[in-house]
Amino acid sequence: MNLNSNTYYLSENINENNEYLRYFFISEGNQAIIKIIDYQFVQDYGDHNIYNLAFGNYNPENDTVVDDANSNNGDVYPVFNTVLSSIPKFFEIFPNEKIIVQGSDNTEEFLNKCKQNCIKKYKDGKCRKFNQRLRIYKNYVDKNYDDLINEYTFYGGYKDELNNSYLEKYIKHKEYFSVVVEKK
Repeated sequence: MNLNSNTYYLSENINENNEYLRYFFISEGNQAIIKIIDYQFVQDYGDHNIYNLAFGNYNPENDTVVDDANSNNGDVYPVFNTVLSSIPKFFEIFPNEKIIVQGSDNTEEFLNKCKQNCIKKYKDGKCRKFNQRLRIYKNYVDKNYDDLINEYTFYGGYKDELNNSYLEKYIKHKEYFSVVVEKK
């Protein structure tokens, strides 16, 4: 993934059982904030393992990702580019695995909070912030798809009326609840 903007230095941490791969960096906008990109093993999928890409502020007290915070630190592009820059690094370590990206803002719980707390943005039974995080990644893939498919294969995750999950070959500009990527 060629990135046109600056990225932050990544510090790598992998556990010995390959259950997770973590990258830490410092967001240097209005204040210094420790960020974490956390690839956690989710499940087996045929001959591959799937790892979830989680991203957010790092909470050192309980060693977790705070993925529902909006830092508004003034450095959104370097932060986003840094997250994207971790994907090729992931595939250097796990070349045969898959990454799933889903937003922390695509759940019923998120919608209920939005409905209760956000009068302006929750209209006609819809929350403008719902699935916003995934849309950011999808917009990047859609915009750069023709270049990205030289190195990666993408799948879109969708659900049927019974809430069963499926993957299909990625279709640009289609709504998905997740995106899965693998290295070619």
